[in-house]
Amino acid sequence: MVVHTTNILILPLMLLAWLIDVYLLLAGVRLVLGRMKGTGPAHACEWLQQVTDPVPAVVCHWLEQRCARPAPPWLPWLVVLIGGLLARHLAVWLAFSMPRL
Repeated sequence: MVVHTTNILILPLMLLAWLIDVYLLLAGVRLVLGRMKGTGPAHACEWLQQVTDPVPAVVCHWLEQRCARPAPPWLPWLVVLIGGLLARHLAVWLAFSMPRL
């Protein structure tokens, strides 16, 4: 995505949207590599786990505190995915709703 703007205040919001995009891409690659067999995907999956898994772990811990039953293993990933998409949409919406200078 190429964005040309004259307002310098939009840059942090666009960087935030791009960081969210990269995180969601890495999380998707990690979930796909976790299903593959072999040593190559396993090594890449281990590296990606260090990058992507702390966020769902925090969400899982938060869900366990709030709910009486343990959460299914897919629920923290779903919450992270939906939250990431909503945060990205909000950042892009705020960036494009700012007045141009």
